[in-house]
Amino acid sequence: MVFFFTDGSAGYPRAALADWSRSPAILPRTELRAVAYGDLDTLVLESMADEFKRMAAGASFSEVGNGSELSRAFSDTLTSLQSRASGTTTTGGWQCTTVTCGPREKLLPSGSCERCPAFESPVGPDNYHCAQPKCPSNAVLEGTGLCRPCPALTEAIGGKCEPITCPVGKRLRSDGVCEDCPTHSFPSADGRYCEKEDCDYRREWLRESGRCAPCGDFKAPAPDGRSCVRPTCRGGQRVTKSGGCEACGPTATVSPDGQSCQQIVLAAGQIVRDGAAYTCGDHSRPNGPETACITDTCRPREKLQLNGTCAECGAW
Repeated sequence: MVFFFTDGSAGYPRAALADWSRSPAILPRTELRAVAYGDLDTLVLESMADEFKRMAAGASFSEVGNGSELSRAFSDTLTSLQSRASGTTTTGGWQCTTVTCGPREKLLPSGSCERCPAFESPVGPDNYHCAQPKCPSNAVLEGTGLCRPCPALTEAIGGKCEPITCPVGKRLRSDGVCEDCPTHSFPSADGRYCEKEDCDYRREWLRESGRCAPCGDFKAPAPDGRSCVRPTCRGGQRVTKSGGCEACGPTATVSPDGQSCQQIVLAAGQIVRDGAAYTCGDHSRPNGPETACITDTCRPREKLQLNGTCAECGAW
């Protein structure tokens, strides 16, 4: 509680005002009224009383007046003290109202608003202080002092929203989670999908990494294109370096490793039969390709010799 004067209809001598603290009754026709000011504590009330007495003792008034100067001085002092105590301001003199500050302003004890520094915002239930807020893990602090969530597929790194980078071999799903690409594939250039190279399956095979690779010597891609195998060639064929099959020819045989042809060495009167040298019987000879034994057809005056050729008979 604090007492103050509401009647200023008459002027009072300075001496009478100075003695107010000893005997308020010496001020005739003056009404004392008790007024409560919300949360004003004892210290604030005492300060108000001391301030009023100081102004009363030092004020200069005429013998006859209406005391308006004293009323204004007391009103200003009361307003200042009350604002410091409750964080309010006045409108129209005695009436107090709560101040609403902007979203980036804190409320000062004087009842005015002050903008928070960069990267800070008002905190507490009454917004009396500014502080840097603690943002969620996927948000960044802006100069306005507010936390801004990072867009989809980005993460907060060093105060900035950076694209999520997945480890090697993983792709970024639409929900921001990194996952392994299936076997025989790899992440696309943008890291969003899994893809594989388009191989030439006549000579290349698809590795588990999703990349194409040539088959080694004497091998060819398997039917599924996921590995290289040595081809199985038919009899009389060799495996070529490129992984194909090639016939060795009628006078050659396949080497033990199946990778080359070996020419069969034939003596006179021999042919190649079943991949080996074969000697033709009497009255026969090898044909031109040395693949069969043949017998010449002789004329009436010719005889068939042991080597399979014809010879003319003698006179008589």
